[in-house]
Amino acid sequence: MLAENISLPFDTVKALVHKGLIDKAYLKRLKEIQDSDGNPEKMIQKDLMGAGAEDENKKGSSHHESFNSLAASLNETINYLINEDIDEIEEIEKDLLLELETMIQQLKAKANMTDE
Repeated sequence: MLAENISLPFDTVKALVHKGLIDKAYLKRLKEIQDSDGNPEKMIQKDLMGAGAEDENKKGSSHHESFNSLAASLNETINYLINEDIDEIEEIEKDLLLELETMIQQLKAKANMTDE
């Protein structure tokens, strides 16, 4: 929390990390509270005690946003590797590529997307 100049007890930071609440948006909210002479620890305690139930919904939607962003980036990288005559393609780990292919198939099955 040093980069944001937010002073928190170590146990609090540990709990936030364990709950998966630490991200840029969360740090920004803490910083805004602190800068407006508020106490960021009050919000943290609410979130850690489950009072931040709507944060779980936000967390779920952020996974979708992260997936979409990462997928778009991966698509660009794959297109580059396919369409350019480069030596980098030899550096691709075969096992990782096969694992990615398997996981995409599982995700498609879970989302009821079929190859047509």
